[in-house]
Amino acid sequence: MEKSIFELLKRPIAYQPITAKAFGSVKLAVLWCQIYYWHDKTNNPDGWIYKTREQVYDETGLSRVEQENARKLGAKLGVLESKRMGQRCIVHFRIDQEKAAELVEEYLKNQPEMARIGIKTETVVGKQEPKIEKERNEIKRIFEIWNGAEVVNHRKMTGQIESKIRSVLREYSEKEIEEAIKKYATVLNGEEYFWTYRWTLPEFLQRGLTRFLETPVENFKLKTKAKKIKEFYRGNPMVESRGKKWVIEDGQWLEFAGDPKDIEKREV
Repeated sequence: MEKSIFELLKRPIAYQPITAKAFGSVKLAVLWCQIYYWHDKTNNPDGWIYKTREQVYDETGLSRVEQENARKLGAKLGVLESKRMGQRCIVHFRIDQEKAAELVEEYLKNQPEMARIGIKTETVVGKQEPKIEKERNEIKRIFEIWNGAEVVNHRKMTGQIESKIRSVLREYSEKEIEEAIKKYATVLNGEEYFWTYRWTLPEFLQRGLTRFLETPVENFKLKTKAKKIKEFYRGNPMVESRGKKWVIEDGQWLEFAGDPKDIEKREV
């Protein structure tokens, strides 16, 4: 029995003390780090992760009141979103890594002891900041490309739009997303194409990105029936049968005996 307990104690959750110092709360840091552990394992396109109160307690040891207080503080700091969704109203969580990184960076810059123990603020944050800034710029450019395509313009960058763009950037490059948007705009605004449904940017990224990235533009063109050439003589249709030309006049087939120069050809 004692051996089993000792084995259990060897499995701590992933928790970074630096987040507790930056957030000003150990309980929020524990909850945030646990959600961070799950954030890249969700199938939700907007990055939401659902956890029941009991699941959070089992994974972190945080009581109901501790969870609620941590959620409130996380929302206030902007590092953790939470809301109830679904038929069972289960709490869904979503972290903001950029805001968390900003708080950690701000904390580290105000810690002179970092230099004394050989840790430089630039070293700790420097690897992360360029990546964050690069992602911000990519998100902004994709948003501008979308509005420039004149499909469905969005007045401002909402949290949903930003989160959705960030999510697809994990699988596709900025160039690929731009290519798909431009192809969609071409198809949507061209008269020779059959596609007419206008998505919003989040809808396009979820439903249309892969389709328009992988499908050639030609596949969206309207299929037109080939025009046929038919012959007429003095306004009456002609047919060819048994090696002879016939004129159909008043429902009767009359063998053609006129001048071939008088035969008129029309597209039908």
